[in-house]
Amino acid sequence: MKACIHTILAGLIVVSVATFANAEQGIISCGNQHISLSKDFEGGRFASCKLTSNNVFELKLAPENKPINPSPWYAFVIHADKTTDITIVINYSHAKHRYWPKMSQDFANWQRLTTNQVELSQDVKQLSLQINVESGQTWIAAQPVIDNKSYKIWLEGIAESLPNVSLQEIGKSVQGRSLYVLESATNNKKPVIVLFGRQHPPEVTGALALRAFVDALMADTPLAKKFRNEINVLVLPNVNPDGVALGNWRHNVNGVDLNRDWGPFSQPETQQINEFIEHYLSDKSLWTVIDFHSTWRDIFYIQQQEQESRFPHLIMSWMEAIVKADSPIIFEAKPGHSPENPTTKTYFYEKYKVPTITYELGDNSEPRDIERSSRIAAISFMQLLLEQAVP
Repeated sequence: MKACIHTILAGLIVVSVATFANAEQGIISCGNQHISLSKDFEGGRFASCKLTSNNVFELKLAPENKPINPSPWYAFVIHADKTTDITIVINYSHAKHRYWPKMSQDFANWQRLTTNQVELSQDVKQLSLQINVESGQTWIAAQPVIDNKSYKIWLEGIAESLPNVSLQEIGKSVQGRSLYVLESATNNKKPVIVLFGRQHPPEVTGALALRAFVDALMADTPLAKKFRNEINVLVLPNVNPDGVALGNWRHNVNGVDLNRDWGPFSQPETQQINEFIEHYLSDKSLWTVIDFHSTWRDIFYIQQQEQESRFPHLIMSWMEAIVKADSPIIFEAKPGHSPENPTTKTYFYEKYKVPTITYELGDNSEPRDIERSSRIAAISFMQLLLEQAVP
């Protein structure tokens, strides 16, 4: 319950003023000169906020639009001028409680609140937090906040440290944020794998898994070096940067689920990413696609056994290898195929007939287990693909 959650996160700007509003975000903060609560940072989210007597805050949550998947994200920062006991009541107006609250004093290291600090109503529609906050800033969020700047810092660090690895902007989101791809390039005759992440902003455990997976692929190890010499890698870790910035529950700023837009391509994010990949694959061969997400449990959504595929046994062999390597997370296999459902998994399978996996981490999976299991999964994945790539 008290496990520390480590992520690489960027700085941010917050405010400590009385309640105010703007046209885009509604109420941004509430409080008085001694204590206030604000969402004025990337990922910050609530629909309304008020401070009642005795240091009790009342928040309401609402999605960006409806209908929507019930992923009620919240994130805010508390400003206090002295150590204070406060109560925060979160009301879920359009969903039931899903994410256990986490707290940080530095926006980098996060801990789950204890059961003594959290009370959930019987109908699972109200969450009450009892917190002793220190002087200064204290962040509370549904999951550790991983903002757009932190992605850029992480990706630039990889690109600057490795030969033949580059970071490039391939387009802009609806609101003009950068869409980045990290490329590990070998040559045009070598196969390609593509990794996607953060199509749905609250799915942070999936983001943690992608990061650990990519770090293993880019590691300074004989296996990783050999893998990068034999296989081209494209990483698109932050497909929905507007949704990440706004703390959206699921959609981009136009209210569209980007993981249901692979085929219609109605949104600039999917349009530009798909155009880049199509051009990239004009003289190369795609071997597999992995799309990282989060859900209620650890699961691989995969193709059915009888479906045609370039490597029909790859995914099951991979899952067996993960188990044999003593992974702390064991994934359930969920075969299925819905051609009418325009997900990343469906689109790339239908077009290229290659294994495509939706790699889902449980909402409550421990970060230390996610990191270890993702590294194990990456190592097993590299070994299996190298068996195909190297005669």
